[in-house]
This record gives sequence, C-alpha cells and structure tokens, in this order.
Amino acid sequence: MRRLFFLNGILSFLLVGSVIAASPQSDAEESDTGQSETTETLQSFLMPGELTPETFVAQSDAASRLGTRVARVVRRDELPGGPWASGDIGDYIVENEWIRAIVRNEKREGGGGVPGGGGIVDVALRDQMWDSIGGIANYIGIDGKFEPVQYDRISIHETHSGGGNAPAYLLLEGDVKGIKGFAVRTIMYAEPAKPRLVVATHCTNLTTQTVQINIVDRVCWGTLPPFVGAYGIPKYTDQTHLKTLWVCGTLDDFCLGIVNGQSNPISVSPLVMNTGAHSYARGKVPPGRTLQSIRTCIVSAGDMAPILEYLLSLKKIPSGVLEGRVTEGDEEEPVSDVQVEIRMMLRDEKARSQEEETTKKKSTYPVAFAITRPNEQGYYRIALPVGEYVLKTTGPGRLAMPFGQQTSFKIRAGRITTYNNRQDPPGKGVFSISDADTKKPIPGKVRFEPIPPTRELYLGPDWKASGARNVAYLAPGWNEVAIAGGNFKCIFSAGPEYEVVEKTIRIPLGGSQRLKADLKRIAPAKGMISVDLDVATEISPSSRVSAKDLVLAAAGEGVEWLISGDLNRVTDLDDAIASQGLENFIRASRGVHLSYQYPRLFGEFFLFPLFNATQDQIDRLAGPDSSPEDFFAAVRKLCPEILICVTDPVAIDMSYLQYYQVNSRTAESPFAKDFSMDFDALEVAAGKNWRMNDAAWETMESFTYAGYPKLPVASSRCTSLYFNEPGYPRLYVLTGEESPRRVSESRLAKLIRSGQYFLSNGPIIEQKIDDAVPTRTVTAHNGEIVHSMRVSAAPWVRVRDIRLNESLRRYPRQIMVTPGEEVLRYPFDEKSRAPYVWAMGKSKKSSGVRDMFFSIRVQGLPIEPVLSRVQNESFRVFAATPPIMVDGNGDGKFDFE
Repeated sequence: MRRLFFLNGILSFLLVGSVIAASPQSDAEESDTGQSETTETLQSFLMPGELTPETFVAQSDAASRLGTRVARVVRRDELPGGPWASGDIGDYIVENEWIRAIVRNEKREGGGGVPGGGGIVDVALRDQMWDSIGGIANYIGIDGKFEPVQYDRISIHETHSGGGNAPAYLLLEGDVKGIKGFAVRTIMYAEPAKPRLVVATHCTNLTTQTVQINIVDRVCWGTLPPFVGAYGIPKYTDQTHLKTLWVCGTLDDFCLGIVNGQSNPISVSPLVMNTGAHSYARGKVPPGRTLQSIRTCIVSAGDMAPILEYLLSLKKIPSGVLEGRVTEGDEEEPVSDVQVEIRMMLRDEKARSQEEETTKKKSTYPVAFAITRPNEQGYYRIALPVGEYVLKTTGPGRLAMPFGQQTSFKIRAGRITTYNNRQDPPGKGVFSISDADTKKPIPGKVRFEPIPPTRELYLGPDWKASGARNVAYLAPGWNEVAIAGGNFKCIFSAGPEYEVVEKTIRIPLGGSQRLKADLKRIAPAKGMISVDLDVATEISPSSRVSAKDLVLAAAGEGVEWLISGDLNRVTDLDDAIASQGLENFIRASRGVHLSYQYPRLFGEFFLFPLFNATQDQIDRLAGPDSSPEDFFAAVRKLCPEILICVTDPVAIDMSYLQYYQVNSRTAESPFAKDFSMDFDALEVAAGKNWRMNDAAWETMESFTYAGYPKLPVASSRCTSLYFNEPGYPRLYVLTGEESPRRVSESRLAKLIRSGQYFLSNGPIIEQKIDDAVPTRTVTAHNGEIVHSMRVSAAPWVRVRDIRLNESLRRYPRQIMVTPGEEVLRYPFDEKSRAPYVWAMGKSKKSSGVRDMFFSIRVQGLPIEPVLSRVQNESFRVFAATPPIMVDGNGDGKFDFE
C-alpha cells in the first residue's frame, strides 16, 4: 500500500485507523485517467441493500441540532456571483447560516465542468456570495469504465429523527450513464452551525455479478489553485496519482477543502486544466450490496484552519496548535491584511547532497501545507499535525522572506506552539504620469517588477485599482501606493496610443520616494474615440470590480468611452467618473447585458444605447413565454436606435445561435417559429485571453452572404484588473473628433451601427475608399475602387502582418500587405507613400463585375510588457475592420448571393 508521509515519515496513513491497514489489496486496476494503481477492497463499507436517508442523517453528529435550508432557486439574487457561477432559477439551494451551495436541477443541460443535473455548480460563503469553484460532478467507475451519474429525480426532504431537528437534505436519485444495473442515491446537506457541506453517495449493484465500483468526483477548481495536503500544488505535467487526506483550493479570500468522511484517503488523479478526479471509495461489490462514500466540503474566507480542525478531529491524527500575532514597527501595531502561509518540512528520500553524505542527515524541503489569516488584533490560530514547519506572511505592499531563510519550528502533540511575526512597515511610492507634449497630468498605470534580490511584490487583490497584484492605476496627479522596501523597475503606460517608459525606484523600509513619467503619444488615433462596451461592475455575478475602480482603470488604459453591461441591471457610471475628477478623460453610457434561459428564448444579449429607459422597462422586455421575435420587437419599440448584439455566439452552453441550431452558412434554423435574425451584431472577441474567434467571424460573413449582414463587435469583458484589464480589446469609432465630450451618445451609437469603427487591442487602422471613410456599402466606379490605408502602433505593440481579406462568391482571398510600403509607424512621411489601389474589374461599366466585401486584419506578437500577465502567448496583437460591402455592378445596392 502506497504511503503518504507527514513530517519526516513519522505520520502515515497507518495512523488513520485499522480499517485501511487491514483492508486486503486487490489487483492493480486502470484508473479513470488510464494510470495503473493499487486499490483496496473496503469491506467495511459494503452494506446489504440501500441505506435510507433518514437513517444516515439521524446518525450524523448534527442530528440533534437545528435544521438547515434546502429550497428551489426562485430569484436571481439568491444565486452567488463570480466568473465561474453558473446557477440558475430552478436549481436547488443547500445552505446554512455560513455557506450556500447551488445544485443544478435534473432537467438542465451541462456546462461549467458539470455534465448534467445533480452537480454542485456554485459554492459560496453567505456573507460574500462569490463563487470561485468551477463545479463538482459525481462519476461512478464500473470495472474501470467511468461515466457520470444521471440524476433524473431530485427531491427536498425534512427529517425529524434522532431526538431533534436533523438537517433538511437534498436527495438525488439516478443511474450511471450508459451502464445498466446500478442505482445511485446521493444525500446533500449543510451541517448546522458549521461551514460544511456533507455529500453521501450510495451505489447499489443490481446485477448478478460481483463488480469493482469506484465513487469519484470530477472537481473543476475554476479560479482556485488547487493543492494536495503534504504534496503541495500538483503540476499538470505530473502523471502521478496521489493519496491524501485532504484536497484544497484557495484564492484571495475564498477557500474550499474536501475531506473524506471515511477512514480511507482520497486518491487524486493528475490535474488537467485545473480539473482532477477525486476517488473516495472503491471496492468489489457483490450483487445486492452497496458501496458508500461520505465526503465533506469545508468553505472559509481564505483560511484553512476550519479544514484542518475538522480533518484532525475526524481522523484522530496526533496534532498540536500553532498560534501567534503579526505586528509591524517598534510599536508592534497589529497587522490583519496579510496571510500566513505554512509549509511542512518533508523528507526528500531521493536527493542526497554532499552535505548529507558528510553529516548523515536527511534532506528536507518545504511543501505548501496551509494558509491562515490573523484577526483585526493580528492574532491567528490553527491546528497542525505533529511535525516540523516554516511559515511566512505576505500582504499588500509587503515583501516576505523566502522559506529557505525562515527558521523552522516544531508542532508537538497536545501542545501550543507560539510563533510571533513582526513586519517591517511598508514604504510608500508616490507616482504621477503626464503627457510629454502638453505637460498635463493624465491617468495611467504602473507595473512593478522586482530587481533581484528584491522579491515579488503583492499590492492587493485582483479587483482593486489602487493595487492589483503587481500593478496600480494612477489618477491624474500624484498617487500614493503602499509598497514594500526594495528596488523595482516601474513600467509606466497609458494605453496603446502612448509609448512605455521604464524607470527604477528604490523604496527604503518605512520611507517614501517620488517618481514621475512623461509619456509621448506616438500613435494618436486622430478623429477616433476608443470605446469599451459590455463592461460589468461588482453588481454582476462575473465581476468584483467596483464602479470607481473600473472607470479609473479604464481611463488608465486609454479608454475614452465606457458602456456598462451589468447582467440584467442598468448601471450609471457617471457618479464614479465625477467623484475621481475624470470627466475630461472618459465618458460613460448605460448599456445592459441580458441573459435568458426560457423555453422559447435562450441566449446572451447586449443592448446599447438605453437613453432614458428604466430598469422596470428592461425587466419587462421578455418573459417565460417570449420568443426571440417578441424580444427583439420589444427592444426596437423601447428604442429604435438601439444596437442588439448577440454575445458568446458560438459558446456551447449559452449561445443563442447554438441553442436554435442555426446553420452558420444559410442562417436557417429548424426552429423557424421561434428563431429570429433581427439583431445587429455578433460578439467575435471578448476578454484579454482572446484570439479572434474564427468560427464567430466566419458565421458573421456567412450571414452577410445569406442576406443578413451583421456587425462584429468586441469588448474587454473586464472582470478583474489583473490579467483582464479594461480596454483589451476595444472599438475605435471614427467620429472625426478628438474629444468624447464633443460627440453625443446618439451619434456614437449611429456610427457603431453603420460600421464606422475597427476592433483593436493596440494597432491603429486608418483607411479611405475613394477619398471617403468607409461606410457599410461603397459603389465601385468603372469597376474600380481606390483603397488607401495605414497601420500604426506604439513600439511595444509589435505588428507582424497585415491582410486584406477579399470575399467574392463565398470564396475568401487574403492579400498580404508588405510592411514598409503600406504599413507605417509614426512618425511617417506623408509624401513618400502612394495609396493602395485595388482593381475589382477591367470593365468600364458593370458587366462581369460582382458585388463583394472586404476587411482588414492586423496580427502580431504577444503584447508586453504593459499588461499584467501573458498566458501561453495567447493574447496577441490584433485589429480588424468590419466587412465593407462594395457595390461592384453599380446598381446602387449590395446584392446578396
């Protein structure tokens, strides 16, 4: 039996109980990921027949406590938010005063890492209501074949047994997908007065054969970096199965741990994109017998103390308590805005250094084990297994000493170990950015990179403009940033139209330094206004960014017009702009992002402009019996000038087009009675981690050929200020004005509707057709048009190639434009370049010349160093124009084929 060593091999799974040690081993079997591993037959968990839910709940520790709530979701405000939240009306709530979990109802299709009904899709603390977990789905392995459980019956139960009010519970019943003869029942309830969700699954063998059954959860950790107790953070490339007492994930102020309620450990498969299979119970099950698994999910505000407290008590592991206080300065003022990271010193059985050979000592290394947080007085307390540890504290504006330089300490059974930590007070950086030409202060951003031996800097959580990890947004004028002592490279930026300036700064401990950067605007978008639309604030489930933080960050990224897109809510950002004195830099308009999952109306839509539309009018645009035709008609009636955009057009689990099975070539749907093409635009790019969605772009072009021209739009979908900044990508609207204050909201909307813009995350496209800026349809004269264009970019926006996409008779053609001829970087010589001439035909009139359309696409290398993080080089330079229709036969219109 594979052993997991806690603390130099002293504590192993043999300490957990005699059940595991005495369990006979079976032959090696294939796991769900194809890896071979030794398994145990756990005879102690085989039971005759089915265990009734009432019996199970009555036997629980909570049987004599007050019950908890289990109910249907009837209002959206009952659902947790967050980028991974996927609960919906009709799902189930399982909650107590501490936590809330959302279980997908039995009739809803899969998504978010959960294949169907019965999966846990959202988990949140009640006072935060913010979900960071992707989903937990129940799988059953039958003789090595793993399939999801199909729960087709879900019911709510109240129990009154065990001498008191036992918790209300959710009962899920179903079978294994594609495998007959196995009945599965799962009970879920929130343990009263504890931040714990209990899940018990029973799989009964109804066949006439003895079979090997394995009860497994596939956990999509979502935004949480998962790690395994006493192993640390597993690597995606590591194909080793791990056996552990607990699995946990944590991010900022949210934490989720999973503990097996039985004596055997959890077997964790290798992670694939933050998703792992967790096996809780397995055994050879005779006919008519049942295999049971009980596991507990513990939720906390970024503190693993509740997880370890439960684990150590449940497993009866020898342990002690670590307590201490975090202070700063000679006055020992309490510090509460830090996290205390604890690492366990494990023995390296393989590595043998020269020193070890000389001293005969065993090598040890620290492994990530737990995180806790001090209270407002700076005190922290956490239970730990017996062993040797090191710790460090990290917090906004503070530098922590590496683990290798920390003094270790020991935890002894039944003893309290005290470890106080005094922090150096953070220093202070005072920063300002100005336009190099006007000398006036402008908003911007500074990114900090440590200069060795200075360590990585943490300024705050991802959603704070004052400090998001290693970046801070600066309002016009001088800005104070709490920053630890050390040497840093400061990268100043103000969006893609400005150059980047790098300077160094040395912050003394507890002291301050001032630093100013003058940025030159070297790629000005003359006559263009940069617009970021469909951007959400913290009132939406997908975002934690406040309105104030959002507008400051957008202004710092060079966005000149921000259009709100909160989920089902109309948000006015004007107050947030005025409160920070940003009126001369950025404007805002009201938009709304609507999500419908009705039987006849399904999809995600963005609407702009709303003008004076009220929230009540928006709420009444559609109902349970509405069709898309009804919805679009109601929107047009509310505001004839409105732009209706279909967002996420090719997403499997939320797409309007996918739901109605729309043929992307013909724009036809088998649900013609409900489907409607009366929308204006398709979202072809969203968020920082984007490449142009080729499927969405091709769908847009195909719709044009079919006689339904649609505009391509893009938005940043900013949900945080680290890795997902506002303004990447954005629209540059051809207004002819330099200031957004000189453009009315009505005119901005009209220009977008007419296609007078381009999409970009950096490059600036200037083009003319026959000495006129492009409109939606251009008439060719004598079978010829003259098309001139320039593409410019700041040096850090590295353009690689430019393509002129020509579409004729559904056969697209790409014409590569040679850099140095039509591609210019500012400054440039106006007189030395001739326009690019594109001949459509040789005929003087219209004979033999067909209508066509074209667009420009610019591509480049990954964007750096301005952005906070580039992941897998997927965020690259990109810009594109909407397709421009060309009337080649001169009949005054574009002839769709």
